Amino acid sequence: MYSFLHYQKSAIVKIQAAIIAIAIVVAAVGGVFAYYTYFAPAPPAAKIPIELAGKYILEDYPTAYIELKEDGTYYHAPYTGKWRVEGDGVILENYGWAGGGDVWFRIVDDTLLDESTGNRWVKTTPFSEDVEWLAKVIASEAGSVYDTEKGSWIKCTDTERVAVGWTVLNRLKMGFGGATTIKEVVTAPGQYAYGQKPAPEIRELAIKLLQDRIPDPTGGATHFFSPISMPWQGDEGKFIERLGKHFDEFDTGGGLHEVPGISKKVYFPSWTKTYVWVGDLENVRRAYFMFYRQS
Repeated sequence: MYSFLHYQKSAIVKIQAAIIAIAIVVAAVGGVFAYYTYFAPAPPAAKIPIELAGKYILEDYPTAYIELKEDGTYYHAPYTGKWRVEGDGVILENYGWAGGGDVWFRIVDDTLLDESTGNRWVKTTPFSEDVEWLAKVIASEAGSVYDTEKGSWIKCTDTERVAVGWTVLNRLKMGFGGATTIKEVVTAPGQYAYGQKPAPEIRELAIKLLQDRIPDPTGGATHFFSPISMPWQGDEGKFIERLGKHFDEFDTGGGLHEVPGISKKVYFPSWTKTYVWVGDLENVRRAYFMFYRQS
């Protein structure tokens, strides 16, 4: 009887010891878990692939862009959010232009392809932005000229386009108006038109100009105007139908002058009094373009 009771008591003690040991282990594990949950530093966040960060412009519409920032956020006016890599593309979270949902763009070289719309967003570089802005000026100012006497559009010559492009580059070189980029030169208020979409050949011309592969035919011109697009003698005080504006909307402070190719005397802008006309240029029609440089 004694042996049985002794054995039973011994077994109970062993079970109690085992329970205590298990409790200690559980407590230890729980302590470690609690430490890493509340005290240990969080694991590092997934790294943003810096090489993907940058500005992507919508192909054929460079004023629209998506900017992927190095901090993992994006900006597509007027929306912001987070972006991340997934598969062979990137996801823009809470994309406002898609009703607030996530949108996936496939990465193809330096392009983000929105397969749902077919839109291509091309990564820009400082050089590519310069090409686009210079090409837009050339297309807008010298793609073609409306000859108000002939009543038709006349395609500009390559030299006329080159000369217009060089006025932008010359202004940039001299820091005209404090400009430090092609875009700043082009978008300065009241200086250039730039709303036309440039054709491929005009983009190619802009590239050659930026690479200094075409000499400046103007000898440093920074200004130009189109006499055919100015008021003529006899237009004073009138709405000019052929130009779609009233006489008073034009700067006519340069006075009346004869211009070959135009049947009446033409009013020049006032700034022509302080700048020097570069003279007739080969393959540049004076009725369409007159270029000026600083004295």
